[in-house]
Amino acid sequence: MTYGAFGWLVEENNPLFQGIILEQGRRWQWHQILHWIHLTEEAATIGLVYILAAINILAIVMGLIAPVTLITIAFGSSFQSDAGSIISILLWSFAVVFLIRWVGYFAQLLLLVCAAILVKLDLQDNGYSNWQVSSAIALLSFLGFILGIVGHKIGLT
Repeated sequence: MTYGAFGWLVEENNPLFQGIILEQGRRWQWHQILHWIHLTEEAATIGLVYILAAINILAIVMGLIAPVTLITIAFGSSFQSDAGSIISILLWSFAVVFLIRWVGYFAQLLLLVCAAILVKLDLQDNGYSNWQVSSAIALLSFLGFILGIVGHKIGLT
């Protein structure tokens, strides 16, 4: 359900996302590349919105495969020297500012992560292996996302 709501939200805000991507693409003068691969700007922006959403879902699934390793890399190795500590503190404070600035987006991301964690815990509790759990989470997440997009396109309310 959560990933279906995410798909619905992405499809609902698709014109906004397309406008942002299109504006950035025009700044980078990507029309030459699009002409070379025979794509219109509209098709490229629609595809890019869905690709970015899919990358978001994959990042959540991949983050759940080895969370302890990721936490160790993100927090543990940066505090081994004084210079590393200062840089780490500056980067994390910068990240917190972004988090506070876009708290709505962070809350949606947190909701997606929590839904995936609950599925992972439930499947692991039932004795499934790690690869089965990861595959199931990825499959269910993408299926829910696609159903949310399709539901919005056909006008379900």
